[in-house]
Amino acid sequence: MWARWIAYYGSHTIETAKANGQEPYTWLRHVLERLPQATSVEDFEALLPWNCSPEMPR
Repeated sequence: MWARWIAYYGSHTIETAKANGQEPYTWLRHVLERLPQATSVEDFEALLPWNCSPEMPR
């Protein structure tokens, strides 16, 4: 069950990143590195693919 859920939402997350001009691996790495420090709604919203610049620093 979890594998199906992860595949479904993971593929939609990747497609959303692509649709917003992001390279999926770079964007996902960016999010996973910053997610532990996110503490507010604004922090989480800043990680959405449509709020990130396509040339995110590593």
